[in-house]
Amino acid sequence: MDIAEGIIEQATGLLASVAGVSELDDSRLVRVLTLAEELGRQADRIRVIAAAEVGERSRHELGSDGLSWRFGQRRPGHLIEQLTLVSAAEAAKRMRLGATVTTRRALDGHPLPPLFARVAEAFAAGKLGVEAAAQITRELGKTSGRCAPDDVLHAEAVLVDGSLMGTATWFNGNALIPAQFNPTQRNPGPAVRPPLPPGAPPGLISAVRTVYQTRDYRFINILFLTDDDRDF
Repeated sequence: MDIAEGIIEQATGLLASVAGVSELDDSRLVRVLTLAEELGRQADRIRVIAAAEVGERSRHELGSDGLSWRFGQRRPGHLIEQLTLVSAAEAAKRMRLGATVTTRRALDGHPLPPLFARVAEAFAAGKLGVEAAAQITRELGKTSGRCAPDDVLHAEAVLVDGSLMGTATWFNGNALIPAQFNPTQRNPGPAVRPPLPPGAPPGLISAVRTVYQTRDYRFINILFLTDDDRDF
């Protein structure tokens, strides 16, 4: 049996023996709650990377040789739905996130780092949950074509490092400026643009996206500065 399969099967069997927690005292219950969250994040990581690999092996150019075709499904998402019984939206989310946090391959087969390496590192370590990782990569992906690559890397690093603190940042295409913003309130969205922070370059307007971290239910607000009025 493959090592990965063996570890997962053993872990599943051991976890099935956990009957309940009602007999635990308060300190042990809190400990179990924390451990269960850490365990769940690692399980989420495996779900995501497995879904991404299914997508990779079912690429359109592979045609009938692709994994999903050989299992009787035209699309990889349909295969994931069939095997895991998750929704179409959940299957798509896992593949989409996995594509940004797993090692890529160049046309010649040479390995490339993940599209968002800092998110990938934090996600693999269990520091970022699926929701936070998915939203950070999605929103940065929407802006990456309009900003310099180094600026996007900088924004990614700040967002990952601040993800557990509920921080707010302004990204102006050149630097990240600390902003006074209530991290516990979801901003109404890009249609209602917040005021510019002190020191913002003239001629810019603001747009906003909100990323939330489900571990502590606090919000991370990504506040972008842009030179046009298009929504991100």
